[in-house]
Amino acid sequence: MTIKSGIQPEGNAASQLVQLMRQHGYNKDVDIELGTITSAPPVLKLKVDNMPIELDADDLVVAEQLTKHKRRIKVSGLPTTSITMNEYSRTTQKTSGSAPITDSTYRDKIDVGAGTFGVSELEIEYLDELQVGERVIVASTDEGQTYMILSRAVIY
Repeated sequence: MTIKSGIQPEGNAASQLVQLMRQHGYNKDVDIELGTITSAPPVLKLKVDNMPIELDADDLVVAEQLTKHKRRIKVSGLPTTSITMNEYSRTTQKTSGSAPITDSTYRDKIDVGAGTFGVSELEIEYLDELQVGERVIVASTDEGQTYMILSRAVIY
């Protein structure tokens, strides 16, 4: 990495980043702030710290991992589970109810033994949406015209 002045930055990656920031100055294009969820989806509202108004869902872009969503995954390296159908039978029984119509019901019997069953792809549904009171990390751009909820803020 070379800085315009031709001076090679020294130190680890973090100190090199600080040196670049010092040379290029403060970037006002993006502000990172904290906020609190005041209403959960689908009527999402956010109160950004040090801002007098709440932002509505129409004002916000939310990172997918903070929403209810589905993902497909591939599973590999797991042992295969074995099952076999040893016996399957169905019997029909006539039943009569209070109505004049007579219905048929079925009684199924399945006997499971040894065999092979495997799964290579699964679909996972994430249900952990944003909740009222949660603290979040918010980026604002376009002089405060666009707000993006990037992640939950966790303090240890």
